[in-house]
Amino acid sequence: MEQDRYPIAICMAGAVSAGAYSAGAMSVLLQALRRWENAELALPKRPKHRIEIKGMSGASAGSVQAALSSLDIFSSDTQQELGVDAWFSVSISKLLETQDLDEPDAAVKSALNSNYFRELTTEVLAKHSWSTAWPSYVSPNYEIRLSVTNLRGVPYNIALPKLNRTEFGMSHHNEYLHYRFVPNDSEPHSEPVYYVQMGNDAGLPELANGALASSAFPLAFEPIKVNRPTLTSNEDIHDQRKWLAPETVEQQPDHTKALYKENTCPPQWNSQYGNKESFYAVDGGATNNEPLLEAFKLLFGDKLADWGDLSDVNKPDKRKDGRVLLIDPFPNSLDLHIKEDAMRLDKILGMLKSTLIRHARFSEPIMVSERLKERVGLVYPSNPLRDPADNDQRPEDQKMLSIKSGALSGFAGFLKRDFLEHDYELGRLNMRRFLRYHFSWPIDHPRVKDDQTYIDAWSFHDEKRNEQRVPIIPVYSKNNDDFVIFEAPNSDREEYYRTGLQPFQKKFTQDDKKSLTKGLSKRLGVVVTKLMHAHNVGRLVVWGWQLFGKKTLSKKIVQTVETSLEVQDLIEK
Repeated sequence: MEQDRYPIAICMAGAVSAGAYSAGAMSVLLQALRRWENAELALPKRPKHRIEIKGMSGASAGSVQAALSSLDIFSSDTQQELGVDAWFSVSISKLLETQDLDEPDAAVKSALNSNYFRELTTEVLAKHSWSTAWPSYVSPNYEIRLSVTNLRGVPYNIALPKLNRTEFGMSHHNEYLHYRFVPNDSEPHSEPVYYVQMGNDAGLPELANGALASSAFPLAFEPIKVNRPTLTSNEDIHDQRKWLAPETVEQQPDHTKALYKENTCPPQWNSQYGNKESFYAVDGGATNNEPLLEAFKLLFGDKLADWGDLSDVNKPDKRKDGRVLLIDPFPNSLDLHIKEDAMRLDKILGMLKSTLIRHARFSEPIMVSERLKERVGLVYPSNPLRDPADNDQRPEDQKMLSIKSGALSGFAGFLKRDFLEHDYELGRLNMRRFLRYHFSWPIDHPRVKDDQTYIDAWSFHDEKRNEQRVPIIPVYSKNNDDFVIFEAPNSDREEYYRTGLQPFQKKFTQDDKKSLTKGLSKRLGVVVTKLMHAHNVGRLVVWGWQLFGKKTLSKKIVQTVETSLEVQDLIEK
């Protein structure tokens, strides 16, 4: 008998080195689904319904993990975790090497050694092994969508009234690369997607290239050239794009109803834009760090006409059923108070950068549709061991973060492997609790109300809702068929986290500082010297930089690192 499958889509936000947290969260989710689907385990007290993953969306580090987790899903090895191999291998010493600039005519394209990520990608993908069978919990149309920022943009001209002699020009810079996973014997269709055939490594280079493009943090890593997928027809990919705009917004007593209209708007390519089939891209997080709408499109289909009037989350509608799981290491990093000092001339540029990025990430459909928000389950860092009582009252730059990679705008994880391992394990702990207590239905939900065995074994009392609920996805421990986790008392909760995170207590040491200073001095010496030569700076200036400048700047950067790590209690006193 065909199982009743509840659809989910997964959205992974950008996070730089905190992608290790997302890797840990995905490790538990996939582990739970595999154990649930594996009949050989004969686990008791399983629910009658099942799960179907429709796809994943991601930005920056979230794109990297979406690609890695997708390959884990289609692996012949159920223990494969490419995220562990990838994240735990990254170190600042490798990023500060200078092999990418060894050639005399090598151009400086990034502050850090971008070649290292390409080498690491090749090593990680070599460990992947394809499954011969399509996983039962995966949609036959499984797809991932990666957010990228197109540096050139796609040109559009808006026709003005006939009395005007010219058109108003704009360019669009936020794009999504689509990767459809298909059986090995399938034939490509005329769609603007890349095809990754199960069992065939031919599509992996394009997938890896897209993940690198989405995670190319501006200035830190070099822009990545992206070649658009080839269509079997002669259509322009951009001609197929459906642009959405709210047509009506109606406030209901319990939610906001929004209807959308779709329009096509062909781009206006010209010789100034060069080859429209390729472009250079940087970090997708710059224009959309949480691609939730793309995840909803995977869940419900690309047509958005009535998304604002989705069915209630507890009243299943086969056409509008399902949830999006948002894994976000930094879900609310907003400094609500702007001090007068921030308006100083030398600080305005930083404020403007943050303003433009936050505005680019603003999503109107998410804002106006209450039902969309109701269908998002947020998995975010929670760690009572790193949560002081006054944490909420502290300024944003003084708050203690649950994750260790959060310092230095998310780059701290690259300073020490222990930080990455801590965040990976924290992601596992948070996902286990999320699945047990937050990703749930009331016991009278149509999908479980007749499943009394499951209700008796798994129901819990939700104090906020004041009702009995059951988890949508059951999570079993490794040792037996019963789920082991802390309950309500804070002492149990803290002990649970203390036990899970106890192995990861290392801090940034004096030896780490010396190594960082040495690496920075070497990297900066080569990078800045090459830039000076490119701008024909005088020999005396180059000499001064080599003798004094690089050491001074390296020490200044290390001081900034120490200050950030000290706030997060990550530096050895």
